[in-house]
Amino acid sequence: MVACTRLEGDSLSPLLVAKGPSSTPKGVYACVFLLGVINNTALHLIYSTSQSLAYHFGKVDYMPYYGLIQLISCMLASGLHARFGVANFSFLSRTKFILLLQGLSYALLAAATALSWYAVGGSRAASTLGFGISLIAAVTGGGSQSIGEVLVVSRCYHLPPATLGAWGIGTGVSGLVAPVVYAWSKSLYPSTGVGTVLFMLSLNILLIPMVLFTFSSISSPKASSTAALCILDGHGLVDSNAYALSYAGYNLGVALSRGVIGMMPSPPIALIWIPTLLQLVNCVFWAAESSLHFVRYEWFVTDTAGFEFYGCCMVVVGLMGGTSYSACYAYFRDTPTVPDRLREVLVNVSYGVSSLGMLLSSLSAIILSKTILSECSIYPCLT
Repeated sequence: MVACTRLEGDSLSPLLVAKGPSSTPKGVYACVFLLGVINNTALHLIYSTSQSLAYHFGKVDYMPYYGLIQLISCMLASGLHARFGVANFSFLSRTKFILLLQGLSYALLAAATALSWYAVGGSRAASTLGFGISLIAAVTGGGSQSIGEVLVVSRCYHLPPATLGAWGIGTGVSGLVAPVVYAWSKSLYPSTGVGTVLFMLSLNILLIPMVLFTFSSISSPKASSTAALCILDGHGLVDSNAYALSYAGYNLGVALSRGVIGMMPSPPIALIWIPTLLQLVNCVFWAAESSLHFVRYEWFVTDTAGFEFYGCCMVVVGLMGGTSYSACYAYFRDTPTVPDRLREVLVNVSYGVSSLGMLLSSLSAIILSKTILSECSIYPCLT
């Protein structure tokens, strides 16, 4: 991470400060892209495994807590970083702190995954402890992601606009790779036991796809038998991993929109009302589908086709969200009305405000998951 940005103390190398694309080494774009992948992997890994972990711990209706906890952590971390981190600690020191938080997140998530073995076996203590540890992993993962994001985005002001696009693509790709590899390996490979925990602890120095592959294989204690049952029941990869693959579709949309908007010299911020209106339409659509199930049961003959349509819809959702998010960030990055000495603070504050908005939406999701969107409200309860 340090080599990519060529840090010298707390400032960027003069080689990277020039705003002209011709004076910026091509490797910088690749480094910023990789920073986006690394920075957001822990966050997306927790989102990708949240459904599986909640199921194994007997907390299905509590799944939205993972997102809520991460957003609270993001908001608090960005606020504390703006208040105490920017003025008191160097860029390099804050970078090391991010890596520490991210490594801790992986370690906790690995421990929670190991406890899911005993939770599935009927251990109430393992279920409670594992769920609690996984929520702590959400805290550290959210904190590391938010601080890393504001660090990189604020420094992109010194680089050509295309670097923000490279960062956006990297963050989107991290959310695409994590759930896809997780779903694939979970269905094909049995548990690898303690060895996976060691890989999780080393994630920051190993190839990310390799470690995600190893982690995914222990997230389901009965992965091999589950895969066999899926075949016997006629359920394939899409049916068995609809949530993870839909999340991958969402992040594909985020990656595309962030990349395109980030590379635009002057994003049309005045047109932000268009994706906002589309998100309202999207909300109405999913509210109707959760009650009537017309897409899954009437539009398509098989569940697989219905879930594939859901995945395509999530790509559109990602496009809308990524467009709004990256357009605002690009505006904060380029507007001349903000003094350079306050630009990083502004990015921190804006990130905190956006986290507050997402926090409120997550709170509403928790309320809905306990009422009209609970498992027994959407589908007939089997218990």
